[in-house]
Amino acid sequence: GERSSGEWIFGELPATLGTLAQGHAVVGYPALCAADGTVGIDVFADADEAAARHRHGVATLLQLALPRESKALRKRTADLTRSALQARALGWRDAWDDWLLHTAFATCIDADPPREPAAWAELLARAQRAVAGHYEALAATVRELMAQASEVSRTLDGLGPRLRPAVADDLRSELATLLTAEVLGDAQRRPQVTRYLRALQLRLTRLAHDPDKDYRKFLGLAPLLERIDALAPRAPHALQRRLWYLLRELRIAIFAPEVRTLEPVSVKRLEALLDELPSAMD
Repeated sequence: GERSSGEWIFGELPATLGTLAQGHAVVGYPALCAADGTVGIDVFADADEAAARHRHGVATLLQLALPRESKALRKRTADLTRSALQARALGWRDAWDDWLLHTAFATCIDADPPREPAAWAELLARAQRAVAGHYEALAATVRELMAQASEVSRTLDGLGPRLRPAVADDLRSELATLLTAEVLGDAQRRPQVTRYLRALQLRLTRLAHDPDKDYRKFLGLAPLLERIDALAPRAPHALQRRLWYLLRELRIAIFAPEVRTLEPVSVKRLEALLDELPSAMD
């Protein structure tokens, strides 16, 4: 189909499309998707995946539609050189400047990204006015998070041989999980990352005094981690996000309860959620 370099050429984009396949009714979920510097329409089988892809596609279309604002913001990414270096040292692999710009534009989008020309025009006008402010807020958050994560990494390195290999792997994996472009680009998850990093730092402080106790706690969590690694990639998009969030909260409950969880969570609760996955994936 047609692809856009900044104009809304999609008419009214429906939330669902129905068709027949081998005599059965099939529902698809259209979304704007970015590829090769343009934006077009793709159709997905999963409604939540389509919603996430549509939001990403609309943000890309905003960038393409506002080249002057994009150029001005790209010049300001030099102010975050220290944070970029910290991010790379912590394992960041995405293009830093591109991610900052895309996330700033994505932050301009409300809960329901536009699907028709009038809503797009309203968003475009709003983003033109607001994207610089969103960028500044994002930059301040990124500076704080990268400084906090760097301190966690230094503490982790300082523990050296006191760490059992399995625990060291778990800690480094958790730190990397919190510092991805996907997580930090997510307006719902990004505000929680500082809590999760604080919980990691508190765990490390306790671990330095009593590594055996930490290891016992880790052994109680390890079977659940293995199940999640095996099952989550095949789960629907919304369930993957739910598991990600609940596992972070569970780590707080186990290793740093003073941070306080946002809702009740336990190993049994996550096990019950995983037990539902096979039927949810049929």
